[in-house]
Amino acid sequence: MKTKSILLFLPVLLFISCKPKVADKLVKFDGLAQGTYYAVTYYSVDGTNYQPQIDSILKDFDKVASLWVPESEISRINRHDSTLELRSFY
Repeated sequence: MKTKSILLFLPVLLFISCKPKVADKLVKFDGLAQGTYYAVTYYSVDGTNYQPQIDSILKDFDKVASLWVPESEISRINRHDSTLELRSFY
């Protein structure tokens, strides 16, 4: 009985494994952040490019922690800017 089940299952498995896969699309982009260069490469089924979202996150990070942006919070702290109001993330 086991052998019969295996023999019936094997053609089904072969048929499923031979089905062509959906081709993923290669997505590549680059940019500048934190005073340096970055590059992102990934595969996406629908080819979605997430550069605007990633750039937005990196820009927000630069506003807080960039030593290359004079208006960033860390730069203002280093200059002893008394007008800076620190935010709490809690």
